[in-house]
Amino acid sequence: MAVSVRPLLPALCLLFAAGCLTDELSVYEDARLNEAAMKAFAGDYQVVRWPGDTKPQSVGVTQRDGKFRFAYTAGDQNVDAHFVLSRIPGSQQKLLLLSLPKQDATSQASMFLVAKSGPEQTDIWLVLADSPVAQGQLAFEQGKAKAEDVKKFLAAHADQYVTANQPAIRLQRREP
Repeated sequence: MAVSVRPLLPALCLLFAAGCLTDELSVYEDARLNEAAMKAFAGDYQVVRWPGDTKPQSVGVTQRDGKFRFAYTAGDQNVDAHFVLSRIPGSQQKLLLLSLPKQDATSQASMFLVAKSGPEQTDIWLVLADSPVAQGQLAFEQGKAKAEDVKKFLAAHADQYVTANQPAIRLQRREP
């Protein structure tokens, strides 16, 4: 997973138009991973599954200026963005809320995803308005959900959501 921030791919933002966007950053502040816990995510990951036509070969996660970032190259686009992880309260599967702050050059919204990380593999789910479990449970107005609604929805339904849906992104950790 991953502040001078370069813009995210416009095509990737279009993918998220049917969900995954919030009016403000969605984070469980009392369950936010601290720097020591975040360091476990640093490294290089091979991309096994990726949404869309342009799949990067790898994603790098680093820490710079006290913030964690992910970076990859897809086609002729270089993506480099700051992210925040917090534990989803009540998740039996130890799921994480992966949040990306607003990227001024591409969107006036923050993004949120659900992640499950193991020692060798990380799966990431897009939370789309029309997907099983979210449909009728999480409202997206003009393509965005309210951050507080996202947190309530995930606290109550994240485990059910990932069980009902395939991850959109699968990353395999590479050996150092």
